[in-house]
Amino acid sequence: MSVVPLRSPAPEPTEPTLPERLLTTTDLAELFQVTPNVIRQMKHAGQLPPPIRLGGRRLRWSPADIAAWLDTRKGVDQ
Repeated sequence: MSVVPLRSPAPEPTEPTLPERLLTTTDLAELFQVTPNVIRQMKHAGQLPPPIRLGGRRLRWSPADIAAWLDTRKGVDQ
């Protein structure tokens, strides 16, 4: 009779950690698992915190602003 090893339980999902630097549209898209175009649409619809304009068309978001915004979104649409 052979012994089948037991599988260890799957690790609990963890919230993604935000980097210390300012976040780009692509960073937010990766964090939220959507396309950058969805992030642009959310920005234009006022569904994100206001970005920091670095000049021209370069926009960045503060990780602290995004974290605070995410905290306010917990439990929404459930």
